[in-house]
Amino acid sequence: VRTIHAFYKELLFDSRHRGAFELAYEGFGRFCASVWRCPAAPLGCLPAGWLAELLSDLAGPPVDRLRLCLTRRSAGLPYYILGIVASEPAPDKSVAPAALSKALDALLSLAETRSGEDDEFVVHVYNTLPALFADSRVGPATGQWVAPALCRALDGFGARNWSIRNSCTRLFSSLFVRIFGVTRCREETSKKNVLSTSVFFHRYRGMYEYLKSRLEFAIRSMESGALTPELFPILLLFSRLTPP
Repeated sequence: VRTIHAFYKELLFDSRHRGAFELAYEGFGRFCASVWRCPAAPLGCLPAGWLAELLSDLAGPPVDRLRLCLTRRSAGLPYYILGIVASEPAPDKSVAPAALSKALDALLSLAETRSGEDDEFVVHVYNTLPALFADSRVGPATGQWVAPALCRALDGFGARNWSIRNSCTRLFSSLFVRIFGVTRCREETSKKNVLSTSVFFHRYRGMYEYLKSRLEFAIRSMESGALTPELFPILLLFSRLTPP
């Protein structure tokens, strides 16, 4: 089992061709699903250990960190994490499995605490989060992390590093679809793709205070002759909100 895991890990982390690590992800996901369901306790706990080891490596100093591909949207890193968390057995799809909870808590915490200190690390985090929110298997269970992830994405629009801005654009896009759904009609704004303000701010706690503070900061910046990059995605978000 450890040999097979090492093979998939090397394949996912070293591959640069999208087709290669996507195919490797399919096999790795099935492999993890089999290990999760193994009745033997030492084997059934291995995927959780693999995830903990990876998160520890990511949070460690750069000299000890895994050699990951910064281009190709971090290549196979998001698929490696998704392969572990999406294959964990979950009787209720609306409740986040333990591995998914651990991964999202760690990634969002690290993105907040390490921003401005280690740009390469932050890019890997922001490249991983969209995969977790967009996946059809684990996406429905990510509701409690949408608000903090949306705050991190909007903050990233003002980053000095353009790689972080690009990654945050992808994260914001994934969360936008997660919140309002996929637009399936020709009209840019459909009745099916909007939320009332009362529902939005009740569902995503903390967003009212955050958006209010960002708008106040944007107004002060405009009065001094400057524009804040996160103003556009905030206004785009407001375009999908209706009166209560």
